[in-house]
Amino acid sequence: MHYFYKYDLLSIDDAIKELSMTPVQTIILRNTFLHRTKENLNVWNILASGLNDSSVRHLQITENNPVGLFPVSRIDPVPPSILTLNLSSNKLDHFVLELTNVQTLILRDNHLGDLLCLKIDNKHRGRNSKLKYVDISENNIYTLKPSIFQGQAELRYINLSHNHLQEVLFDLSRSNNLSLLDLSNNAISAFDQNSMRMFDKISLTSNLTIYLLNNSLQCTCKTLIFWKWVVVTRVKVFFDRRCSSEDGVVIRFVSTNKRIQELEKECISYVSFIIVASIVLVATLICIAAAVVHKYRWKLRYMFYLAKSKHHRHKTSIDSKDYVYDAFYFLL
Repeated sequence: MHYFYKYDLLSIDDAIKELSMTPVQTIILRNTFLHRTKENLNVWNILASGLNDSSVRHLQITENNPVGLFPVSRIDPVPPSILTLNLSSNKLDHFVLELTNVQTLILRDNHLGDLLCLKIDNKHRGRNSKLKYVDISENNIYTLKPSIFQGQAELRYINLSHNHLQEVLFDLSRSNNLSLLDLSNNAISAFDQNSMRMFDKISLTSNLTIYLLNNSLQCTCKTLIFWKWVVVTRVKVFFDRRCSSEDGVVIRFVSTNKRIQELEKECISYVSFIIVASIVLVATLICIAAAVVHKYRWKLRYMFYLAKSKHHRHKTSIDSKDYVYDAFYFLL
């Protein structure tokens, strides 16, 4: 039902009600609601109400920007028959829906970065969530709340590609069925130890694959643990054969193991060497100082007494006591 905006909202309402009485399972509304008017601010509630008892399994509402699909006040839940909900390319900046039985949620190409950073509604992550596929790529996401995926035990696929994520802070420890995490086209330099442990735990129950293509992976002493993990983990990690050094130089490599060996040589700990060298240096300085003092001991002693005598010679009297008699001593 494309370009349906030529008709009024009541025609949409009537059409949806008629479709609800048919065996139609897929409805696609692309470029249907293009103008933000007072009437179409209740588009979602009209659709949800009309499809509440329908056979529709897949609902796609895309490229309907800049229309406001969701009313500010009461928002009807997703009809229980809907298994796939695609709301991509609508320039949405807020999303609060009770997903009911939705298994596939596609929110690609929207403006949800700020929302996903600040808050996540409890209805998105209920205990009985049936979500298996989530796509929130291309949403200007810089960070995600750790709790965003909590309670999503059925998750199989998460697409977070084409965002601005620098690290993995969200919690997936309960998503033991996760098989694919797409983090490509972000700004990730490496995983921290908590993330690596979390992914290893998931890999015990699922064949987890992670896409890290086109990220800002770094080859430094700080990320050496990450590269060693990439080699030994059961998780399948796909990445570009390049990384950035400490000074920003892009290094291309063919063998990850060879690159790790090179990095280990660069990152050898010099702590022991520095301690031993420091001890030897201090001992040498002490010996030199002792030798110099012993060799010039008489000159040093003479200089010491000379300085001491000059100090006493120029010392002014600070005697301020009162005496009864003055005494004079004459040397004959």
